[in-house]
Amino acid sequence: MKKEKILEIIKKLIAVAITAFISALSIRLIVQQNQFLSGGVSGVTILISRYTALKLSDPELESLLYSILYIVFNIPIFIFGFKKLGKQFVLYSLVEVLLYSVLVSAVPVSWYTTFQLNLIDKLTLSILAGLLSGTAGVVAFSNSFSQGGTDIISMYLSRTKGKGIGNYSLAINAGVLALGGIVFKDYASLVYTVIYFFTSSLVVNNLYIGHKKMLVEVVTRNADALTEKLMQASHHGCTVLDAVGAYSKESKKVLRIVVSSNQTKRVCEIIKETDKESFTTIMNISQ
Repeated sequence: MKKEKILEIIKKLIAVAITAFISALSIRLIVQQNQFLSGGVSGVTILISRYTALKLSDPELESLLYSILYIVFNIPIFIFGFKKLGKQFVLYSLVEVLLYSVLVSAVPVSWYTTFQLNLIDKLTLSILAGLLSGTAGVVAFSNSFSQGGTDIISMYLSRTKGKGIGNYSLAINAGVLALGGIVFKDYASLVYTVIYFFTSSLVVNNLYIGHKKMLVEVVTRNADALTEKLMQASHHGCTVLDAVGAYSKESKKVLRIVVSSNQTKRVCEIIKETDKESFTTIMNISQ
């Protein structure tokens, strides 16, 4: 295995660990301790685990049930992600979900008072939970994996529809929020949860730019090799046009390919490696 490939795997595993830890802190120390809800699969899992713990009068049962059910509910979504988003995306997402599920139960509740979170008002805590959740999402999406659950669905919709991931997450979370309001009738926590969701969505939409598209246009003499490498690396189609240099009168090719913003750097590296004399322009696409 090449050194670059090994370094890439290590980088992604570090990102997985960071994402899982940040998410676990957000859920364990803020969401669960303040009776907030969560979004998507995590939100449904919290509803079931919290309701069960209340019925059995066993608060400690909530975290254990949450960890188990979160994995179970993610299985069909991972199957969908494997078919639509690829093996590598799902593999790292699966590792993140497993690690996160362990950390949610492992993070000590005592940290809530150790870090004096009990002295902070709920409004500030809901914003902090959103910042942590959004940051974890950005780290995950930027490294081509997700936190599982409806993040996989949001990523798929973002790739196919071209809108921000945070928009789809917010729409899905609204349904979970409505269900939570019906079950618990704790409308104060409901308001704080809305702020938590909105903050998280705002962070993801403003910091993650993977859904934004770029048009890369290359004038080259080595069209065949370059086209093959670009399509293989980006998983996007490529259009090849005939061209003639106005000064040199030489026949050349113009390659046009549309890629996501976070793929642009890799595309430019491939172009430089394949044809150092090529001429490349990159443009933002609004539609």
